[in-house]
Amino acid sequence: MGALSVSCFATHGLFSGKALENIKKSQLDQVIVTNSIPPRENEEELTEGRIIRLSVAPILAEAIFRIQTKTSISNLFSIPKT
Repeated sequence: MGALSVSCFATHGLFSGKALENIKKSQLDQVIVTNSIPPRENEEELTEGRIIRLSVAPILAEAIFRIQTKTSISNLFSIPKT
């Protein structure tokens, strides 16, 4: 209805069954997920590169650091007030 692009966001990219085929056939420009689950074989090829994986390493490293230094990790997951 006039959208210039369509994106999908998910935490874990667990694409089972015909999910990759469905993404390829869809109107989605991109599907953004974390790299918490390894990609399936031929994922890039099957989806024409529409899946973008973001690394969870920085937030895990920060959480580990905060736990070791006995500082709060709760504000890692809070939304800043505007």
